[in-house]
Amino acid sequence: MVAIAVVVSIYILWPFPDEPLLKLIRHQWFLHSFSVIFTITVAQVWLISVISGHLDGKYKWEQRSYHRTIGQLLIGGVIPVAVSGLISWFWFRYLQADIHSIRYAYNRYMFKAIVDIALILNLVYLGYSIGGYLKERLKEETKELEIKSFPDHLYLPAPDGKEEIKVQVSEIAYLCRKGKNTLLRAQDGRAFVFWQSLDKVEKQLDPDQFYRISRAYIVNRKAVRSWQKQADRSLLLEVRPQNSEPVKISRDRAGRVISWIKKEALATNGHSNE
Repeated sequence: MVAIAVVVSIYILWPFPDEPLLKLIRHQWFLHSFSVIFTITVAQVWLISVISGHLDGKYKWEQRSYHRTIGQLLIGGVIPVAVSGLISWFWFRYLQADIHSIRYAYNRYMFKAIVDIALILNLVYLGYSIGGYLKERLKEETKELEIKSFPDHLYLPAPDGKEEIKVQVSEIAYLCRKGKNTLLRAQDGRAFVFWQSLDKVEKQLDPDQFYRISRAYIVNRKAVRSWQKQADRSLLLEVRPQNSEPVKISRDRAGRVISWIKKEALATNGHSNE
């Protein structure tokens, strides 16, 4: 707030006379001008910040952008100007100075300076709010494009490197690491062994449907039958088709895995064993 107040105060008082700064700041008119404008600007920065936060919560840009803009200019203009007028009146009384006899921003009267400050700050906050809204919209649109870009099929290199296995993503139940190779288990029980790391496969799968539950497993949410919490707060996951060995999840990942599973109705995913 102080940094913004300094910048705005300098802008209001600009241009300065062609004389050394140390000599300039000794002028009584300059000290009066800068002190009052700086105090008013600090107050306005705080007031407009509070008003902007209130308007952001009441009027969403995607729903009521017109009301949000008008509210910022009216409420964010009238209240700070009124409060600034009281501050300047008190400040002049304290300095025992005549408001009409002091040079503010080179013959600009105080009221105009107050209105200018309010307008500048409201435009800055409007630009900041609109920029934040557009940035969030861009993130959402980018995320939607990324979700739509996941392939329907995977082409997985066979261990001998002489062929590729074509697998439909919707048919995958889970993938697990088997030594240097990777095992893919389809929902109908078929198994495919291929030569590719889980890290590379994970990048091709929709994270809303597939989850890296451990370093050795990627699981389709539909393949989860149940889970069981252990004494050490780790998790044992039962998948279908059933795996030859239990799927264990460390306690660090257990909470995140359960939250991910519960994104879909438990009626379709199985039940939980507490």
